Amino acid sequence: MIQVAELDALRAEMSEILSERRFSHSLGVERAALEIGRHCLPDKLSELSAAALLHDVAKEASREDQLAAMCRSGVEFTDEDYSSAALYHSFAAPQIVKERFPHFATDEILSAVFMHTSGGELMTVFDEIIFIADFVDDTRPYDACKMAREKLFSDLEAAKTREEKVRALHKSVISVIDFTIDYLEKKGKSVNSRMLLAKSALEGKIS
Repeated sequence: MIQVAELDALRAEMSEILSERRFSHSLGVERAALEIGRHCLPDKLSELSAAALLHDVAKEASREDQLAAMCRSGVEFTDEDYSSAALYHSFAAPQIVKERFPHFATDEILSAVFMHTSGGELMTVFDEIIFIADFVDDTRPYDACKMAREKLFSDLEAAKTREEKVRALHKSVISVIDFTIDYLEKKGKSVNSRMLLAKSALEGKIS
């Protein structure tokens, strides 16, 4: 169990590492993750806080430093991954967490920071919470983010059982993936297959 004092220390350190804007976003992701977690994963709130605070640890690193961390990780990234520069920070994050924040480098947290942008075929409920919290945090002013936030929290409140709440989470993540795919395609950008696999797997869970 991660202690309150440890999370306080992590917040203080992240406030020094990240820009004010990025740190504010990370706090927003933490708030969203805790709200969703209370419905779907109430026994993992401290771990969700840590993952939310750490998810963008590599976001403001240089492209070279992100790639270097990916190389040090030993993960076998594909050519497709290397062509998806927007995902580098999430691919690099687990290695940065291992090196700078080893106390928080659990498999659960490392998986969530790795998948928070692209998703993945084997996403857990924990992974999904960080993924969706990154999109719906209350510092994001965009209409799509606000609508997704309102819909998700409304559905979570209306759900009676944990099973229903997790199902609502699955649907929300699929909706955000669909929005992201549409956005990327309109911009003429490629969609990493990790996201397509995540969508397919989640659709299988709610069918």
